[in-house]
Amino acid sequence: MRAQRRFRGGRLVAGMAVALPALACIAVLVAWSGIYNVAASRGHFAVVEWFLAFGMRHSVATHAVGISVPRLDDAALVQLGAAHFDRGCAECHGSPASPADPIAQQMLPPPPGLAKSGSRWTEAELFWIVRNGIKYTGMPAWPAIERADEVWAVVAFLHVMPRLGRDGYAAIARRRVAGTPTAAEGCAACHGGGDEPPRSSLVPTLHAQPSKFLATALQDFAAGRRRSGIMQPVAAGLSLEAIDGVATYYSGLARPGRRPSGVATARAANGRKLAFEGLNEKGVPPCLACHGEQALPDYPRLAGQPARYLAARLQRWQQDVPARSPGEALMAPLARRLDATEIDDVAGYFEGLAGSGSQP
Repeated sequence: MRAQRRFRGGRLVAGMAVALPALACIAVLVAWSGIYNVAASRGHFAVVEWFLAFGMRHSVATHAVGISVPRLDDAALVQLGAAHFDRGCAECHGSPASPADPIAQQMLPPPPGLAKSGSRWTEAELFWIVRNGIKYTGMPAWPAIERADEVWAVVAFLHVMPRLGRDGYAAIARRRVAGTPTAAEGCAACHGGGDEPPRSSLVPTLHAQPSKFLATALQDFAAGRRRSGIMQPVAAGLSLEAIDGVATYYSGLARPGRRPSGVATARAANGRKLAFEGLNEKGVPPCLACHGEQALPDYPRLAGQPARYLAARLQRWQQDVPARSPGEALMAPLARRLDATEIDDVAGYFEGLAGSGSQP
Protein backbone atom coordinates (compact mmCIF):
# COMPACT_ATOMS: atom_id res chain seq x y z
CA MET A 1 0.00 0.00 0.00
CA ARG A 2 2.79 2.39 0.93
CA ALA A 3 4.61 1.54 -2.27
CA GLN A 4 1.45 2.33 -4.27
CA ARG A 5 1.09 5.71 -2.56
CA ARG A 6 4.72 6.56 -3.23
CA PHE A 7 4.24 5.56 -6.87
CA ARG A 8 1.11 7.70 -7.23
CA GLY A 9 2.82 10.60 -5.50
CA GLY A 10 5.78 10.30 -7.82
CA ARG A 11 3.49 10.28 -10.87
CA LEU A 12 1.71 13.41 -9.59
CA VAL A 13 5.00 15.26 -9.09
CA ALA A 14 6.21 14.18 -12.51
CA GLY A 15 2.94 15.24 -14.09
CA MET A 16 3.15 18.67 -12.48
CA ALA A 17 6.76 19.01 -13.60
CA VAL A 18 5.60 18.53 -17.17
CA ALA A 19 2.32 20.48 -16.93
CA LEU A 20 3.63 23.66 -15.31
CA PRO A 21 6.22 24.47 -18.00
CA ALA A 22 3.61 23.63 -20.64
CA LEU A 23 1.11 26.04 -19.05
CA ALA A 24 3.81 28.71 -18.84
CA CYS A 25 4.57 28.27 -22.53
CA ILE A 26 0.86 28.53 -23.39
CA ALA A 27 0.57 31.72 -21.33
CA VAL A 28 3.57 33.25 -23.12
CA LEU A 29 2.16 32.30 -26.50
CA VAL A 30 -1.23 33.82 -25.67
CA ALA A 31 0.44 37.04 -24.51
CA TRP A 32 2.70 37.12 -27.59
CA SER A 33 -0.18 36.56 -29.98
CA GLY A 34 -2.20 39.46 -28.58
CA ILE A 35 -5.36 37.33 -28.56
CA TYR A 36 -6.25 38.32 -25.00
CA ASN A 37 -8.15 41.61 -25.08
CA VAL A 38 -6.74 44.06 -22.53
CA ALA A 39 -9.39 46.71 -23.21
CA ALA A 40 -11.05 48.02 -20.06
CA SER A 41 -14.32 48.11 -22.02
CA ARG A 42 -14.40 44.30 -22.22
CA GLY A 43 -13.66 43.38 -18.63
CA HIS A 44 -12.06 40.14 -17.44
CA PHE A 45 -13.32 36.61 -17.83
CA ALA A 46 -15.47 35.72 -14.82
CA VAL A 47 -12.90 33.28 -13.49
CA VAL A 48 -10.11 35.87 -13.83
CA GLU A 49 -12.19 38.50 -12.04
CA TRP A 50 -12.98 36.09 -9.23
CA PHE A 51 -9.34 35.09 -8.88
CA LEU A 52 -8.10 38.70 -8.77
CA ALA A 53 -10.71 39.72 -6.19
CA PHE A 54 -9.98 36.61 -4.12
CA GLY A 55 -6.26 37.29 -4.19
CA MET A 56 -6.65 40.98 -3.37
CA ARG A 57 -8.90 40.38 -0.36
CA HIS A 58 -6.61 37.77 1.13
CA SER A 59 -3.49 39.81 0.41
CA VAL A 60 -4.92 42.85 2.18
CA ALA A 61 -6.08 40.75 5.14
CA THR A 62 -2.65 39.15 5.50
CA HIS A 63 -0.69 42.40 5.29
CA ALA A 64 -3.05 44.17 7.71
CA VAL A 65 -2.31 41.66 10.46
CA GLY A 66 -0.56 43.34 13.37
CA ILE A 67 -1.64 46.90 12.52
CA SER A 68 -2.64 48.63 15.75
CA VAL A 69 -5.79 50.73 15.34
CA PRO A 70 -5.86 54.02 17.28
CA ARG A 71 -9.00 55.70 18.61
CA LEU A 72 -11.02 56.66 15.57
CA ASP A 73 -13.90 58.42 17.37
CA ASP A 74 -11.83 61.58 17.42
CA ALA A 75 -13.65 64.63 16.02
CA ALA A 76 -10.39 66.36 15.04
CA LEU A 77 -9.18 63.27 13.16
CA VAL A 78 -12.54 62.78 11.42
CA GLN A 79 -12.68 66.45 10.36
CA LEU A 80 -9.21 66.31 8.83
CA GLY A 81 -10.03 63.12 6.95
CA ALA A 82 -13.34 64.51 5.70
CA ALA A 83 -11.82 67.53 3.99
CA HIS A 84 -9.22 65.40 2.23
CA PHE A 85 -11.71 62.72 1.17
CA ASP A 86 -13.93 65.26 -0.56
CA ARG A 87 -11.03 66.75 -2.53
CA GLY A 88 -8.94 63.65 -3.15
CA CYS A 89 -11.16 60.55 -3.03
CA ALA A 90 -14.82 61.39 -3.71
CA GLU A 91 -14.31 61.94 -7.43
CA CYS A 92 -13.57 58.24 -7.92
CA HIS A 93 -15.43 56.69 -4.97
CA GLY A 94 -18.45 58.96 -4.73
CA SER A 95 -19.91 60.36 -1.51
CA PRO A 96 -23.28 60.81 0.20
CA ALA A 97 -23.47 64.21 -1.51
CA SER A 98 -22.54 63.25 -5.08
CA PRO A 99 -21.98 60.15 -7.25
CA ALA A 100 -18.58 59.11 -8.53
CA ASP A 101 -17.29 60.63 -11.75
CA PRO A 102 -18.60 58.53 -14.68
CA ILE A 103 -15.15 58.46 -16.26
CA ALA A 104 -13.65 56.99 -13.08
CA GLN A 105 -16.35 54.34 -13.12
CA GLN A 106 -15.02 53.10 -16.48
CA MET A 107 -11.80 52.01 -14.80
CA LEU A 108 -11.23 48.27 -14.47
CA PRO A 109 -12.09 47.37 -11.81
CA PRO A 110 -14.33 50.37 -11.08
CA PRO A 111 -13.58 52.10 -7.76
CA PRO A 112 -16.02 50.93 -5.06
CA GLY A 113 -18.56 53.34 -3.63
CA LEU A 114 -17.16 53.76 -0.12
CA ALA A 115 -20.16 55.62 1.25
CA LYS A 116 -21.75 52.20 1.77
CA SER A 117 -19.20 49.50 1.05
CA GLY A 118 -16.30 50.87 3.09
CA SER A 119 -17.51 48.78 6.04
CA ARG A 120 -16.63 45.60 4.09
CA TRP A 121 -13.09 46.15 5.30
CA THR A 122 -11.79 46.36 8.86
CA GLU A 123 -10.16 49.60 10.00
CA ALA A 124 -6.72 47.98 9.81
CA GLU A 125 -7.40 46.80 6.25
CA LEU A 126 -8.64 50.23 5.20
CA PHE A 127 -5.46 51.75 6.64
CA TRP A 128 -3.30 49.35 4.64
CA ILE A 129 -5.21 50.04 1.42
CA VAL A 130 -5.19 53.84 1.77
CA ARG A 131 -1.52 53.83 2.68
CA ASN A 132 -0.20 51.35 0.11
CA GLY A 133 -2.73 51.41 -2.71
CA ILE A 134 -3.64 48.37 -4.82
CA LYS A 135 -1.75 47.30 -7.93
CA TYR A 136 -3.61 47.19 -11.26
CA THR A 137 -6.66 49.00 -9.88
CA GLY A 138 -5.78 52.68 -10.22
CA MET A 139 -5.72 53.02 -6.42
CA PRO A 140 -2.47 54.93 -5.68
CA ALA A 141 -0.30 54.71 -2.61
CA TRP A 142 -0.36 57.62 -0.15
CA PRO A 143 1.96 60.35 -1.50
CA ALA A 144 3.82 60.57 1.83
CA ILE A 145 3.72 56.95 2.94
CA GLU A 146 5.45 57.70 6.24
CA ARG A 147 2.55 59.95 7.32
CA ALA A 148 0.50 57.28 9.06
CA ASP A 149 -1.24 60.04 11.04
CA GLU A 150 -2.81 61.40 7.84
CA VAL A 151 -3.86 57.97 6.65
CA TRP A 152 -5.63 57.30 9.95
CA ALA A 153 -7.53 60.58 9.50
CA VAL A 154 -8.98 59.27 6.23
CA VAL A 155 -9.81 55.92 7.85
CA ALA A 156 -11.52 57.70 10.75
CA PHE A 157 -13.74 59.54 8.28
CA LEU A 158 -14.48 56.39 6.27
CA HIS A 159 -15.56 54.82 9.56
CA VAL A 160 -18.33 57.40 10.04
CA MET A 161 -19.20 58.31 6.44
CA PRO A 162 -21.77 55.53 5.92
CA ARG A 163 -23.82 57.11 8.72
CA LEU A 164 -23.84 60.56 7.11
CA GLY A 165 -26.56 61.78 4.80
CA ARG A 166 -26.09 64.36 2.07
CA ASP A 167 -26.39 67.35 4.43
CA GLY A 168 -24.25 65.79 7.13
CA TYR A 169 -21.51 65.01 4.64
CA ALA A 170 -21.60 68.49 3.13
CA ALA A 171 -21.40 70.11 6.59
CA ILE A 172 -18.26 68.24 7.59
CA ALA A 173 -16.47 67.69 4.27
CA ARG A 174 -17.39 70.71 2.14
CA ARG A 175 -16.67 73.65 4.38
CA ARG A 176 -16.88 76.98 2.63
CA VAL A 177 -15.74 80.28 4.16
CA ALA A 178 -17.33 83.45 2.82
CA GLY A 179 -14.91 85.90 1.24
CA THR A 180 -12.14 83.36 0.71
CA PRO A 181 -10.20 83.92 -2.55
CA THR A 182 -10.58 81.17 -5.12
CA ALA A 183 -6.98 80.04 -4.72
CA ALA A 184 -7.46 79.63 -0.97
CA GLU A 185 -10.73 77.67 -1.06
CA GLY A 186 -8.91 74.37 -0.76
CA CYS A 187 -7.00 75.73 2.25
CA ALA A 188 -10.09 77.06 4.03
CA ALA A 189 -11.66 73.59 4.16
CA CYS A 190 -9.09 72.63 6.81
CA HIS A 191 -7.50 75.88 7.98
CA GLY A 192 -10.53 78.16 8.07
CA GLY A 193 -10.44 81.74 6.89
CA GLY A 194 -11.89 85.14 7.61
CA ASP A 195 -12.95 85.09 11.25
CA GLU A 196 -13.21 81.29 11.31
CA PRO A 197 -10.36 79.25 12.81
CA PRO A 198 -9.58 75.64 11.82
CA ARG A 199 -12.14 73.10 12.96
CA SER A 200 -9.51 70.44 13.59
CA SER A 201 -6.89 70.84 16.29
CA LEU A 202 -4.54 68.75 14.15
CA VAL A 203 -3.86 71.54 11.65
CA PRO A 204 -2.18 74.92 12.19
CA THR A 205 -3.87 78.29 12.26
CA LEU A 206 -2.63 80.23 9.24
CA HIS A 207 -4.16 83.57 10.22
CA ALA A 208 -1.54 86.34 10.66
CA GLN A 209 1.39 84.11 9.77
CA PRO A 210 4.18 85.84 7.81
CA SER A 211 3.47 85.69 4.11
CA LYS A 212 7.06 84.70 3.34
CA PHE A 213 6.82 81.70 5.64
CA LEU A 214 3.47 80.63 4.16
CA ALA A 215 4.69 80.93 0.56
CA THR A 216 7.85 78.95 1.33
CA ALA A 217 5.84 76.26 3.11
CA LEU A 218 3.49 75.85 0.14
CA GLN A 219 6.40 75.64 -2.29
CA ASP A 220 8.07 73.03 -0.07
CA PHE A 221 4.87 70.98 0.08
CA ALA A 222 4.44 71.18 -3.70
CA ALA A 223 8.00 69.97 -4.26
CA GLY A 224 7.78 67.22 -1.63
CA ARG A 225 10.39 68.85 0.61
CA ARG A 226 7.74 68.93 3.32
CA ARG A 227 6.01 65.58 3.41
CA SER A 228 2.23 65.45 3.50
CA GLY A 229 -0.19 63.38 1.48
CA ILE A 230 -2.89 65.93 2.25
CA MET A 231 -0.98 69.14 1.57
CA GLN A 232 1.15 68.11 -1.41
CA PRO A 233 -1.74 67.65 -3.89
CA VAL A 234 -3.27 70.98 -2.82
CA ALA A 235 0.00 72.91 -3.04
CA ALA A 236 1.08 71.24 -6.29
CA GLY A 237 -2.10 72.50 -7.93
CA LEU A 238 -1.25 76.14 -7.23
CA SER A 239 0.77 78.39 -9.51
CA LEU A 240 3.43 80.64 -8.00
CA GLU A 241 1.03 83.57 -8.35
CA ALA A 242 -1.70 81.63 -6.57
CA ILE A 243 0.72 80.67 -3.79
CA ASP A 244 1.59 84.34 -3.29
CA GLY A 245 -2.13 85.16 -3.22
CA VAL A 246 -2.88 82.53 -0.58
CA ALA A 247 0.07 83.68 1.54
CA THR A 248 -0.99 87.32 1.29
CA TYR A 249 -4.60 86.47 2.18
CA TYR A 250 -3.80 84.53 5.34
CA SER A 251 -1.04 86.86 6.50
CA GLY A 252 -3.57 89.72 6.42
CA LEU A 253 -6.14 87.99 8.64
CA ALA A 254 -6.46 88.71 12.34
CA ARG A 255 -5.46 85.82 14.56
CA PRO A 256 -8.46 84.08 16.18
CA GLY A 257 -9.11 84.66 19.86
CA ARG A 258 -7.21 83.10 22.69
CA ARG A 259 -7.77 79.40 23.42
CA PRO A 260 -7.88 78.07 26.96
CA SER A 261 -4.91 75.70 27.06
CA GLY A 262 -6.18 73.36 29.76
CA VAL A 263 -2.58 72.91 30.95
CA ALA A 264 -1.96 72.76 34.71
CA THR A 265 -0.20 75.77 36.22
CA ALA A 266 3.04 73.90 36.95
CA ARG A 267 3.21 72.50 33.45
CA ALA A 268 2.41 75.90 31.94
CA ALA A 269 5.36 77.30 33.88
CA ASN A 270 7.60 74.60 32.42
CA GLY A 271 6.33 75.43 28.94
CA ARG A 272 6.90 79.14 29.49
CA LYS A 273 10.47 78.47 30.59
CA LEU A 274 11.16 76.50 27.43
CA ALA A 275 9.55 79.22 25.30
CA PHE A 276 11.47 82.13 26.86
CA GLU A 277 14.68 80.56 28.17
CA GLY A 278 15.14 77.27 26.35
CA LEU A 279 16.98 74.33 27.90
CA ASN A 280 20.68 75.16 28.12
CA GLU A 281 21.54 71.73 29.50
CA LYS A 282 20.14 70.15 26.32
CA GLY A 283 21.31 72.77 23.87
CA VAL A 284 17.74 73.90 23.07
CA PRO A 285 17.39 77.67 22.47
CA PRO A 286 14.27 79.63 23.48
CA CYS A 287 11.40 78.94 21.08
CA LEU A 288 10.52 82.63 20.92
CA ALA A 289 13.98 83.52 19.63
CA CYS A 290 12.73 82.36 16.22
CA HIS A 291 8.96 82.11 16.70
CA GLY A 292 8.06 85.34 18.48
CA GLU A 293 6.08 88.16 16.95
CA GLN A 294 9.21 90.16 16.10
CA ALA A 295 11.14 87.24 14.63
CA LEU A 296 12.21 86.91 11.01
CA PRO A 297 9.40 86.38 8.48
CA ASP A 298 10.94 83.01 7.54
CA TYR A 299 9.54 81.37 10.68
CA PRO A 300 5.99 80.70 11.90
CA ARG A 301 4.46 82.38 14.95
CA LEU A 302 3.47 79.80 17.55
CA ALA A 303 1.21 81.83 19.84
CA GLY A 304 -2.33 80.47 19.76
CA GLN A 305 -1.50 77.37 17.74
CA PRO A 306 -3.39 74.18 18.73
CA ALA A 307 -1.41 72.16 21.26
CA ARG A 308 -2.20 68.90 19.49
CA TYR A 309 -0.80 70.22 16.23
CA LEU A 310 2.39 71.57 17.83
CA ALA A 311 3.00 68.37 19.80
CA ALA A 312 2.42 66.18 16.74
CA ARG A 313 4.78 68.34 14.66
CA LEU A 314 7.57 68.02 17.23
CA GLN A 315 6.95 64.28 17.53
CA ARG A 316 7.26 63.81 13.77
CA TRP A 317 10.59 65.61 13.82
CA GLN A 318 11.74 63.09 16.40
CA GLN A 319 11.18 60.24 13.97
CA ASP A 320 14.10 58.98 11.94
CA VAL A 321 12.95 60.62 8.70
CA PRO A 322 15.40 62.56 6.50
CA ALA A 323 14.95 66.34 6.68
CA ARG A 324 14.20 67.65 3.20
CA SER A 325 13.68 71.37 3.79
CA PRO A 326 15.93 73.93 5.53
CA GLY A 327 13.33 74.41 8.26
CA GLU A 328 13.17 70.70 9.02
CA ALA A 329 16.95 70.42 8.97
CA LEU A 330 17.03 73.11 11.67
CA MET A 331 14.15 71.84 13.82
CA ALA A 332 14.60 68.05 13.74
CA PRO A 333 17.79 67.93 15.86
CA LEU A 334 16.25 70.29 18.43
CA ALA A 335 13.00 68.32 18.66
CA ARG A 336 14.94 65.11 19.31
CA ARG A 337 16.41 66.67 22.45
CA LEU A 338 12.98 67.10 24.04
CA ASP A 339 11.15 64.44 26.01
CA ALA A 340 7.41 63.78 25.83
CA THR A 341 6.59 65.91 28.88
CA GLU A 342 8.56 68.91 27.60
CA ILE A 343 6.78 68.68 24.26
CA ASP A 344 3.35 68.59 25.87
CA ASP A 345 4.20 71.45 28.22
CA VAL A 346 5.50 73.85 25.60
CA ALA A 347 2.71 72.97 23.15
CA GLY A 348 0.09 73.64 25.83
CA TYR A 349 1.75 76.91 26.77
CA PHE A 350 1.71 78.28 23.23
CA GLU A 351 -1.92 77.25 22.73
CA GLY A 352 -2.89 79.46 25.66
CA LEU A 353 -1.22 82.59 24.25
CA ALA A 354 -3.36 85.20 22.55
CA GLY A 355 -0.70 86.19 20.07
CA SER A 356 1.74 88.69 21.47
CA GLY A 357 4.19 85.98 22.41
CA SER A 358 4.99 87.74 25.69
CA GLN A 359 2.13 86.81 28.00
CA PRO A 360 3.06 85.14 31.28
